[in-house]
This record gives sequence, structure tokens and C-alpha cells, in this order.
Amino acid sequence: MTSPKAKTAAFCGVCSALALGLSYLETLLPALPIPGMRLGLSNVVTVFLLYAVGAKYALAVSLVRVVLSAALFGSFSSFLYSAAGAALSFAAMWLLLLLGRFSLPAVSTAGGMLHNVGQLAVASILFGYPIIATAYLPALLICGALTGIAVGATAALLCKHLPKRLMKSISDQKNKDF
Repeated sequence: MTSPKAKTAAFCGVCSALALGLSYLETLLPALPIPGMRLGLSNVVTVFLLYAVGAKYALAVSLVRVVLSAALFGSFSSFLYSAAGAALSFAAMWLLLLLGRFSLPAVSTAGGMLHNVGQLAVASILFGYPIIATAYLPALLICGALTGIAVGATAALLCKHLPKRLMKSISDQKNKDF
């Protein structure tokens, strides 16, 4: 018999691998028209985990994905952009989730938009030109909203259709360390 902690650790490992795989898949897709714009496929995993099993696991998987994706197929600067975007996005989504007044797609949309704001802040700091943020901000907010809606809708489908028994065994560990 496998312990609940082992199941939770294995589940988070599988989710980390899935998020990393989706992040890699994005590097293979053709470039989008706006520099720095990505679909955010790996964020489906983060948003799903945030709702299905809790912030602790979602944050852990997000951190693993950011670090490993930069190390495996990125650079230090891509790490900075991704880490800033992920941190701001996660903080906003967690806060909105705690408020309990917003749907999953709405929370994801805010996360998508703020992910881009975090990346623009890093670009402004690295290049020393705050004008970068103001020039790209409208386009990236629109793109972040559109991808956030898609990510949120996908995560909502996962929450609805994954077996309840699987989710219960993982969510029982929410308040326990693994």
C-alpha cells in the first residue's frame, strides 16, 4: 500500500513533468507576432493545481517548471522573465482565489495579464527604458487576457472531468507536508 504522502509527491512530480513538457512544446511552435508573447500552455497545470489541490502544490510545480525550463532550454534572462511573470501571476491568482468571488477563467485571465506585466517590468529594468512597458503593455494585456481565458477554460475542464477519487486523495494532503 502506498502512503498518501508518496502519492502526493508522485502526483506533483507528474504535474511538474507535464508543465515542463508543455513549456518545451511552446518553444517548438512558430513565433507569435508580438515579441515575447507565448501561449502559456504550462499555466494550465498551475491553474488546475491551484484549484484542485491548493496553492502549496501549484506554487511548487510552478517553481520547478520555471527553473528547469530556463536551465534546459532557456537562459538566465529567460529565467528572470519567467520567474517575474510567474510570481506576479501566481500572487494575483491566489489572492483572487482566496477572495472567492471570481470564476476559474476570470482568475486565470488576471494571471495571464499580470504575467505579462511582470515580464515587462523585468524588460524595463534590464534595458533601462520604461517606455518598453508602455509601448507593449496594451498588446500584451490583450494577449494575456485571451490566453488566460483559454488556460482557465482548459483548467476548468480538467477540474470537472478528472476522477474525483484521484483529486480527493491528493486534496486530502493539502494541509500536510510531503
